[in-house]
Amino acid sequence: MANENILSEDAKELLGASVGSKDGQIMAVSTLGGLRMSAGGREFDTEGPRAEARWKAALEELEDAGFVEPLSYERQVFQVTHRGYQFMDALKAETP
Repeated sequence: MANENILSEDAKELLGASVGSKDGQIMAVSTLGGLRMSAGGREFDTEGPRAEARWKAALEELEDAGFVEPLSYERQVFQVTHRGYQFMDALKAETP
């Protein structure tokens, strides 16, 4: 069984969006205008430094837990790992 408390709600939301997509990816692209983060066809609100820090922290949580991994050294595209899929499957099974 997954321990749902090991991730913040934001991290679970981001992982859930990526797991629900056909490519299982999270895009985190920094531009002069700021950070753009998307997963599963959803754009996450990164308007302003506080929101940007919130979603960066969620992505770092997922990476630290081994649930996603970067696909290149630029660290703009992250792929859900087998462990990430297993976690979300177990979490869904626990949810009534």
